[in-house]
Amino acid sequence: MHNIRFMHNIRLTTLWIFVFLCCQSAWATDPGAREIMNKQRALHDAPFESSSLVIILIDRKGKSKKRVIRSFKKTMADNLSRSLTVFTQPADLKGTSILSVETAPSQVSQWIYFPATKSMQRVAASTRTDYFMGTDLTYEDLDADNFDDYKMLITGSEVLDNQDCWIVEVVPANEEVRKTSGYSKRIMYVRKDINFTVKVVFFDRRGRQSKTQTNLDLKNVKGNMWVAQKSIIDNPRKHHKTMLGLASLDLDTEQDDEIFTERFVSSGRIPK
Repeated sequence: MHNIRFMHNIRLTTLWIFVFLCCQSAWATDPGAREIMNKQRALHDAPFESSSLVIILIDRKGKSKKRVIRSFKKTMADNLSRSLTVFTQPADLKGTSILSVETAPSQVSQWIYFPATKSMQRVAASTRTDYFMGTDLTYEDLDADNFDDYKMLITGSEVLDNQDCWIVEVVPANEEVRKTSGYSKRIMYVRKDINFTVKVVFFDRRGRQSKTQTNLDLKNVKGNMWVAQKSIIDNPRKHHKTMLGLASLDLDTEQDDEIFTERFVSSGRIPK
């Protein structure tokens, strides 16, 4: 899972571009940062998994809405990933699904199925930075990063909740990625003992901090693999929060490839 929306005057924009360009040499190579992120993926990404998540949306007045989703993810035989997210609650969203298909490294196609109209719509690349179904997650956040698309740099360390963490800054590696991503930079806090990201600070395309995701209640679920049983995404610009709670997780039951196809999703069926 994902992590979110992204006018200042022209002078501030120019200043940000200037600072970014001046820092390019520092971002050229940092094998230590890449090693940390590669190790994190190797330790905590499963080849297939299914889960149930409870989502609580909290608006500026403190009012909350509840969503429940089923999530499925699988690395296919071609080593490319696919994921399916299906809403099971509330009733007016039940069956609404989003299918993400990695067609090549760095290339992801997404479709949304609307049960009320029994229609399947492709998510346009121009809307990947839009918020997903009222949450503080964007469609971009639903996909795993291709590390080759980013430059990474260890900028220091910090203790969070009595745990020493690496601070890793992640920025787009080229102009194409900068144009398609909603983020100019992310700062990730990675626990040194278990190589798990416990906090991410997101910056929009103009370099302004847009939101923070904090991962809590970590649990060792299999071997050296850990998961966060709770995540909080705080979006102060919107005066909005998204809270995610892990209700169930299955790492042993491999899903059929069929459920990650347009044909299956457009049938309106919900995987078990």
